[in-house]
Amino acid sequence: IEQLIARSRRHLEMERVRMVDNLESDETKCQSMVSELREEVKMFEELDDFSKSLEIGEKATEVYNALQTIAKQWEAIGTYKDIFELEKAELGELAELQAHFSLFYDMWNAASTFQDAYVTWMNSPFFSINADECKATMVDLHQRASASILQMSKNGLKPVTVAIELRERISELEASLPLITKLRHPGMKSRHWEQ
Repeated sequence: IEQLIARSRRHLEMERVRMVDNLESDETKCQSMVSELREEVKMFEELDDFSKSLEIGEKATEVYNALQTIAKQWEAIGTYKDIFELEKAELGELAELQAHFSLFYDMWNAASTFQDAYVTWMNSPFFSINADECKATMVDLHQRASASILQMSKNGLKPVTVAIELRERISELEASLPLITKLRHPGMKSRHWEQ
């Protein structure tokens, strides 16, 4: 029995060493991925072409998702290190990078959402447009654009021009919402459209 216990302990210790090595390897991969993403985030500081908001918004979503994935992996590594009673390394730059990138992600996501919704509304039959949904979307996007302008201006970031253009385009479309709402009213449809 003692030999079996000793063999089990050696096996457990070998497994522990293997798992700790894997954790350290995963930790190094996470740090490397953060370094790579830092370069991609830096690229967003120079992007300021509103007409490319759909493509840039898609890329921003990819970077955002990658940052979220790394954060989850880092949290899992920390949990396992707690289990093995190992010292956890700090990856403070990840939280910093996430906070910095959220400025770009929020703005490009709003610009992309606007572009997508605008194309849909302009190419849809008039009676299929839900004026209340359109108004709610415009209010949300206007708030997001205004917040982006404030944050990017405060930080002196170049893409603030995209946020300004986004807010201007939203304001132009918002001006026509009352007319759309009135024309979409059910009473208006039956009495006036037949004429």
